[in-house]
Amino acid sequence: AGHPDSLDSDGTVADMGAYPYLNSYSGPTWYITEGGNDTTATGSSDDPFRSIQAGINFSSDADSVTVAAGTYVENINFKGRNIKVVGANRETTIIDGNQSGAVVAFGKEDQATLSGFTVMNGSGNNGYADPIDICGGGIFISRNAQSGVGNISLMDLIISNNIANTGSGVYIYEPTGVIIDNVIIKDNNFNDGSGDGGGIFTMNANLLVKNSIIDNNDGEGIRITQGSEDRDYIFVNNLIINNNDGFYFSHCEPLLDKVTITNNLSDGIVVRSEGNATIINSCITFNPLHNIAMPTAVEDTNVTVDISYSNVGYGQDGIDTDNGTIIWGDGNIDVDPMFVDTANGNYHLLASSQLINAGHPDSTDSDGTRADIGAYPYLNSYSGPTWYITESGNDSTATGASGDPFRSIQAGINFSSDDDSVTVAAGTYVENINFRGRNIKVVGSDRETTIIDGDSSGTVVI
Repeated sequence: AGHPDSLDSDGTVADMGAYPYLNSYSGPTWYITEGGNDTTATGSSDDPFRSIQAGINFSSDADSVTVAAGTYVENINFKGRNIKVVGANRETTIIDGNQSGAVVAFGKEDQATLSGFTVMNGSGNNGYADPIDICGGGIFISRNAQSGVGNISLMDLIISNNIANTGSGVYIYEPTGVIIDNVIIKDNNFNDGSGDGGGIFTMNANLLVKNSIIDNNDGEGIRITQGSEDRDYIFVNNLIINNNDGFYFSHCEPLLDKVTITNNLSDGIVVRSEGNATIINSCITFNPLHNIAMPTAVEDTNVTVDISYSNVGYGQDGIDTDNGTIIWGDGNIDVDPMFVDTANGNYHLLASSQLINAGHPDSTDSDGTRADIGAYPYLNSYSGPTWYITESGNDSTATGASGDPFRSIQAGINFSSDDDSVTVAAGTYVENINFRGRNIKVVGSDRETTIIDGDSSGTVVI
């Protein structure tokens, strides 16, 4: 950390103080284990450090810090290094901030990665926008040297049980490009019970969030404030549940694609001044106050939501437009999404869900079929043309092939294409089915023994 032109006797940049830590090892991979030490170790594979910060301190740009499974009670700072810090497994490799500030801090990095950890028990740093505000209990990112999505990558993490006033899980301030991929951000709280963005808070930054879960955070799961039109905010394949509000934004134009926002305590999405969202292939339902709210006060202007090929609870009646504008595009529906088991946190779709193959016709899932609506598509290796239904089949994992039949007739319809057939074995099927515009044949075994029972829940067949 000394002057860049000053060197210690081992040839590295000078340490501060009278007694440098001389090291015969120069990387590029630095090893950390619970059994290592920070007194005499070199950081090599056979002489590892005890702390993650030690590996960072000795690293140079493009190096890696490899951390073995264990618990590391520390608060780490990337110190401007463009490096990768990689844990063995996010379930078993824990950075515990010990309520002593942000667990992980970034600042001047251009290309840095943190992956494979649980990040917990942080208490935040003083924010730059408001030095009194305590920000970023788990991850604190501020004033990156470059703009543009991709500068800092947070991958394969669990960020939980952190506290702050703003951005208790993740705090991102000013011209930073950040990718959050396959991250669980949950159970993060405010210091005094109130604040902004308990899951993620971002101000005037480029942000891509994908394949992630934002669950049970104080305040908003995600809050974007003081964004701008020249910033990119992209959210793909995310589940946002059990927060006070799911998603809050202003002064920006976010894109939400294949996002499920459900079972939050108040609003699903809140749009304020100069907020203009595009929502596609997404499920926004079971949010008790409003699924989408556009509460335009005097200072709130130009508030627009453009939504298409999405499932919105109560349709347009589930949206509080106030003085905002809703652009209600093609393909929107209002149906029960039929999640597998919400009580146990399983928001995958049952095969009987009408969200299957209901996304934009030009969007595809990884199995090559038309996109499902929501964060978790029902992927299928079978493509027909005959779909099989039996009383002993299932709608959780089945493909609909003859050897792996569905349980519901609706499942067969959902996966069918024009000219396909849905073949139904004798039995009683308690459901209300919708052909969904398919030009198909649905054929029971025998009209005396193959029964569709509408259970007094509406028209039996539409």
